[in-house]
Amino acid sequence: MHRFVSPGRGSVSGVTATTPPPEKASETGASSMRLVLSVSLPQQVSSISQARDMLAVLLSLTAADDTVRDRVAIVLTEACANVVQHGDPGATIDLHVVVEPDTCVLEVGNRSRRPPGTPLPTHPPDPAQLHGRGLPLIAALSDNAEFVPSTPGYVLLRITLRLQTHPPRARSGFLRAVE
Repeated sequence: MHRFVSPGRGSVSGVTATTPPPEKASETGASSMRLVLSVSLPQQVSSISQARDMLAVLLSLTAADDTVRDRVAIVLTEACANVVQHGDPGATIDLHVVVEPDTCVLEVGNRSRRPPGTPLPTHPPDPAQLHGRGLPLIAALSDNAEFVPSTPGYVLLRITLRLQTHPPRARSGFLRAVE
């Protein structure tokens, strides 16, 4: 595990890449890699593009095509933007990413006051609405998205996306209407 520090811009607390032992890779017929990134970034707009850039580097090491990479980037952008917009003042954007050959799991956490057990909205927002589109968009573009239990005063959003070229399964009229 390596630690990279960028003064005043957050720190990457761990980047790991693992591959299975050669005998395990030969059993499956392919080598698989597991990439893990953990980073805490300041709660500011510029951190969103930094998070997106780090994710792009990880995804460039996979077979995911541009359409899939764009979908994952949009989801990450919306999740980080929610922290910037709604997190407690001075909170950090805590990002944990796990990329495996066919799946990407994003965990975006921050200090905030979202009540425990609050469901992720999956209904389409009113087209005239200026705010409140991020969480429904995350739900529509991901294969699974949920707020997971954490310590009091800390909100953790876990998002799972398949790194395949077909769109996520339709879970609401919103996705079918957009397709």
